[in-house]
Amino acid sequence: MTSGVYKKTAEHKRKLSEALKGNKNSLGYVPTEEKRKKISIANKGRVSWWKGKHLSDEHKKNLSISGEKRITSEETKKKLSKSKMGNKNSLGFHPTIETRKKLSKANSGKNNHFWQGGISFEPYPVKWTNSLKETIRERDNYKCQLCGIQQDELKGFSKKLDIHHIDYNKKNLNPNNLISLCRSCHQKTNYNRKYWTEYFKKGEKTCYRQRLVQFADGNLQTGNFKTASINVVEKY
Repeated sequence: MTSGVYKKTAEHKRKLSEALKGNKNSLGYVPTEEKRKKISIANKGRVSWWKGKHLSDEHKKNLSISGEKRITSEETKKKLSKSKMGNKNSLGFHPTIETRKKLSKANSGKNNHFWQGGISFEPYPVKWTNSLKETIRERDNYKCQLCGIQQDELKGFSKKLDIHHIDYNKKNLNPNNLISLCRSCHQKTNYNRKYWTEYFKKGEKTCYRQRLVQFADGNLQTGNFKTASINVVEKY
């Protein structure tokens, strides 16, 4: 076969279709309940090869560019739409109320793989005040330290930047452990916590620790927000 893009002929497609009929590995094959149990037992304890890995920014950019160039014809769209009709796993499927309740119960609390022992229900300390959060926002120039959006550009319900605990410890109010994030980016940090902790500690995206020193030094010299600066630098 010559190199490059090979377009299958109608005859070739027909032969492939005939060859795959009855093949349990082909599309549409549904394993029996017994087979599923065997597969489940065999995969217990196995760690996915993708766990802990992340696409580089360059790779993401390349994928985005390649996706923009991909154009789906109207004919192909119609075929895709027709093929998904009646498929409960396709877009547009709405589970029943009963199914939703079962799914919710099955993935709640300790059954959820994101369960952290119930730390999200722990109360915040008394010193977790609006003034402290505002001081952190000002230190970060009212900018999300992940995507770079400014606070005055925020839309929707949340008009202020969230303050994120880098080590996910609510009691740790050290300024080095606090960072300004928009609501969208803050929600991202609820997943892969180990990754985000290391990411912010290394300061790969921002130099907020350096700005903390500049913020404190500058305000102490000019007298602006002097009390707030002293509270942040000395008490926390």
